[in-house]
Amino acid sequence: MVLSMLLALLALVTIGFAAFLLYLKRKHSKSPLPGLPTPPNPQWLIGHMEDRTIPLDESLKKICLQHANASGVTAMWYFDTSCATVIRYQDARAILQSTPARMNMPGLVKKQLQMLTGPNNILLLEGKEWKYHRTAIMKALNRETLEKSHVISVEAAFQLCDALEERIQSSLGDKIEVELYSLLQLLTMDIFGLAGFDFAFHNSRNLQWHPVAAKFQFMKDEYERRMNNPMTGYFFGLPTKHNRDHAQANKMVRSFIEGIVEERSAQKELGGDFLGNLLRAREDLKEASSSKMDGKSHDSIEDTMTDVILTLLFAGQDTTALAITYAILEIARNPRVNKSIQEEINLVWKTQEEGNEEGNTSLPDPAALVYCSAVITEALRLYPSLPGFVRTLTKPVKVGEGSEEYTLPIDTYTYMPFWLIHRDERNFERATDFLPERWVKKNSEGKWEERDAAKGKKQSDQQAVSDEKKVCDADSVVQVGAGNKNAFFA
Repeated sequence: MVLSMLLALLALVTIGFAAFLLYLKRKHSKSPLPGLPTPPNPQWLIGHMEDRTIPLDESLKKICLQHANASGVTAMWYFDTSCATVIRYQDARAILQSTPARMNMPGLVKKQLQMLTGPNNILLLEGKEWKYHRTAIMKALNRETLEKSHVISVEAAFQLCDALEERIQSSLGDKIEVELYSLLQLLTMDIFGLAGFDFAFHNSRNLQWHPVAAKFQFMKDEYERRMNNPMTGYFFGLPTKHNRDHAQANKMVRSFIEGIVEERSAQKELGGDFLGNLLRAREDLKEASSSKMDGKSHDSIEDTMTDVILTLLFAGQDTTALAITYAILEIARNPRVNKSIQEEINLVWKTQEEGNEEGNTSLPDPAALVYCSAVITEALRLYPSLPGFVRTLTKPVKVGEGSEEYTLPIDTYTYMPFWLIHRDERNFERATDFLPERWVKKNSEGKWEERDAAKGKKQSDQQAVSDEKKVCDADSVVQVGAGNKNAFFA
């Protein structure tokens, strides 16, 4: 009796799975968006999602360029959802302006993010709740926070350089090889710890991970591994070694952040870092947003505070380290750029020292490092932190031009591959060359200033604030490396 029931259940599961496969196969055999070209042979589960067996740039070209029309528009399957991809920056801008909110993520992606940053993180919230928390975060990332992060970045960079010099001196002439990106990950975690919630990990000083930071790095590595194998990494409840290690790391990291949030919330003085500003912003927004939350409790922001911090660490730490790494790589490849950086830093530091009163050791304003900022901006253009972004249209949008013009209907997924957009000759002259001068020029006094054309290509306010902090942190590191130490350029 029991055996027959199990066999019947197995038969039902098999039939259901076969029906699901047939549904996907039939759906993927159709054009995602009639009238637009489509790459052939979508994968049965994830459609035309990037082929992770080949390099990212080749995968993006394969999907978004090889089969695009003359205006750079392609249709593809994003899992089982029809999606359009665009290459011209005018089309990407039209999509972002028409639909400021981001798309609803597929279940597989949501599951992985929930296990990394929590169930209520800002990447997964929807509608009014998302706007509520986004507003609080934007208020927390104010000018004072950015200025404080500049000072923190310089001090942390000096600590890293001093630690490297000490390691070199203790080597007694033996050759030392270190991976630049790994060093900068240590550095950016220190910066985010101090600027975010006033905690010193001392990764840079010790040239190794703090125990909590090491567990967070493990969680990020697990996220990447599971995203590359979405089905095998989906079931976190199975008693495997990876799952046990992940659960232990998750518990340690969340307990650490929750303790900091709880301790700070109990203080009268919340502090001037990101966490303190976020706690103040929460209080400021309660009354203003009470009529817009449909009766929902505002306690939800208390619950998501830890998730917000983990999300910012996840989204900002590695991306900042990558931006600096690629900037230094291009500086090393381009002696002309290195020379211009040295000249600007020497001039700015000299001007600052001459203007300082005796005993005043204040740092130069990052805004004075115009060429350094252009170097970081150009590095972000060639090596964007995200290879692409997705929006679900809330209104129809026209893309393409001339005979290739096409109106994308409402609710269409749209994918903007920044990696390709930034490297396309339709959007930038000499698109694959590293040219900070495309953003700045020398004025009549021989000083660098921003080009008017560059001002016209600024991103949305939300993206601009995020990039401003990234540029500010990166400027500080480049400033220390180029102006005061040789560790980054040896």
